[in-house]
Amino acid sequence: METKRKWEPGKPGRPPVNRAIPDSSIVEPHKQERGAMNPRWVMDEVMKLQMFQIRVDLNRWIAAINQAESVLLPDRTEMMQVYKDITLDAHLSGVMNAIKNKIKAKEFQLVNDKGEEDENAFDIFEQQWFFDWVDYVIESIWYGFTLVQLGPIVNNTFKYIDQVPRQYVVPEWELVKKTLYITTKEGGVNFRENKQYEPWLIMIDSHDLGILNKCVPHMIGKKNVNLYWWQFSELFGAPMRWGKTDIRDEVRRKNMQNMLTNMGNAGWAVTDPDDNIQLIEASRTDAYKIYLEAIDLANKEVSKLLAGQTMMFDQGSSRAQGEVHEDLFNDILTAILRKVKFITNSDLIPKMIKLGIKGIEGLHFRYEFEDTVTWQDKVKAIHDLGQVGYKFEPDFVDEYLDLGAKGKIQIQQSIQGLPKSENDIKNILEMPTFAYLHKIDELRNNKSKMEEYKKLYNLS
Repeated sequence: METKRKWEPGKPGRPPVNRAIPDSSIVEPHKQERGAMNPRWVMDEVMKLQMFQIRVDLNRWIAAINQAESVLLPDRTEMMQVYKDITLDAHLSGVMNAIKNKIKAKEFQLVNDKGEEDENAFDIFEQQWFFDWVDYVIESIWYGFTLVQLGPIVNNTFKYIDQVPRQYVVPEWELVKKTLYITTKEGGVNFRENKQYEPWLIMIDSHDLGILNKCVPHMIGKKNVNLYWWQFSELFGAPMRWGKTDIRDEVRRKNMQNMLTNMGNAGWAVTDPDDNIQLIEASRTDAYKIYLEAIDLANKEVSKLLAGQTMMFDQGSSRAQGEVHEDLFNDILTAILRKVKFITNSDLIPKMIKLGIKGIEGLHFRYEFEDTVTWQDKVKAIHDLGQVGYKFEPDFVDEYLDLGAKGKIQIQQSIQGLPKSENDIKNILEMPTFAYLHKIDELRNNKSKMEEYKKLYNLS
């Protein structure tokens, strides 16, 4: 039998085929799950290639925008490379993760038309796959779109779901490319028209390039400033060493070079005794502020773009300003919560029903508190309503304010000043205020709430 020789560069013969290297962000080939209803994976049609990390500058970013917005051949591959680079930034990724965690911490419900919660349907959604779904919906705001691939169905719910890597998707054509850098309508799969894949795919499209596109120039500037700051530190952070010797004597010169090299990493020079080197140091002691303020500005701009404010992620100056910024942040969260709700009800639940998942017919998804209301706002609402004559049962107050004091709240009538008539007495007796008849230490876990409550009602 003839043995095959290994091909070497410069030798005759045929070089080996250069096989595509799978990207770590691209899903592995999907295996069939036993006992499951397995989907058709659109990525099985794709020749997977690695999307390399690139160094982004303004020229490359502008070229990526032009390519993504092309009318004839739209392609977002370069734009996804730009986004891949800027999302390595610690501040940007930190803000993104904070928003995701805030949204995923919200309690949700599956309810019928009467508003009654269905706990069995809730169990279908209280799974890891739904947390991933929420991530994908939020990311569609930042990246401009997300194409979600529904996964295998086991025990009347999804075992997992995934997203089609965005570099392969052309949302303008509703197309998944079969190769990374070639964009033609004939060279891809139309996920709307293809009946094999359409039931298992959900397109979440914001019809733009996403908020991250507006973050790019700030992140490019921040990265460059960081580089300049490191260079400044290298030049002026440590004193320069200066050794004088007879540079024409090679042995003495070599010895001096070795000594200076072994003394550390700071700059050094070897000169003849008659030579002179002038060390020019920075005249300002606060020169670092040039770089620090530029970085702070970039961080604040990104915080405003993604979260609508800065003080939730940067240092603030006052409590009043902090409350204003928190309100702005809550408005952003509320808008995202509603987007998740709308997409879940209009796209996800109908797909699940068509795929045969039982127990969710006639139900819709909602968050328990889509509008963020603080505990102090609830107390003030009860107080103000009580002042105009509304009455509340103690159990309702306990549940609404989450006091954990069921059976320990008593409504008392409080008479302030001397009544002047029978009508005054009647009005006063119908005006409820609330007092606690138990020890504070019995509600140790709610101590902060109790203090706020006592302060509001002037209770001793």
